[in-house]
Amino acid sequence: MVEAFFAWVKKNKRFVLPKSETGKGFEYLLTEIPKHMEDKNLEFLDNLLPWSDKLPQECRKANR
Repeated sequence: MVEAFFAWVKKNKRFVLPKSETGKGFEYLLTEIPKHMEDKNLEFLDNLLPWSDKLPQECRKANR
């Protein structure tokens, strides 16, 4: 599942503006997801949601 999500982000990165919140979020995902490829516990994905307070401010959405 993590591999599929990573592949999707990588494939679709070209469709978003790099300096937008989404573009910055995609860049963050492309650096963070590889750190968790071997994880069996997928709870780390909660920290990658757009409204997570664990995301860098420039990637975060204000609300759900």
